Amino acid sequence: MINRKLYLVIAFLFLLSCEYQPVFSSKESGFAIKKIELAGNNNINSIIKSSLKRYERKNNTNKVYDLKISSQKSKIISLKDSKGDPKIFSMDITVKINASKNNLSEHEKNFNQSARYNNSTNKFDLKRYEKKIEKDLANMIIGEIVIFLQSI
Repeated sequence: MINRKLYLVIAFLFLLSCEYQPVFSSKESGFAIKKIELAGNNNINSIIKSSLKRYERKNNTNKVYDLKISSQKSKIISLKDSKGDPKIFSMDITVKINASKNNLSEHEKNFNQSARYNNSTNKFDLKRYEKKIEKDLANMIIGEIVIFLQSI
């Protein structure tokens, strides 16, 4: 019994001593963004630009990128009821990123996120919910973009 408690305490102390750092909260990301060119959906572009603004630094490492970002949003009816009215919608957001380093090497990648949601009789609540879904999908894509830029 005492050995088991001793092992638990040692394991707990060992886990506390490791230096865990979340990927997105670290001060040094390993890259910097020099310029961002945006095309496509304005709402998604503003969310992306405001989130990537913290990576726009001049004094970072040698990984300084110029980004060309093109975004697209599509909303389609996934399911209709017996009357032909929409019952379930599907929202897809696609972001194409072209990252060039010192105008020499280019890396291109497409990011895609989608969500399905039910229709609502209250159109005001439906629009508000769609904006929230759009923002959540864009934030998931931003996380993927940051990981992509750190890996190249």
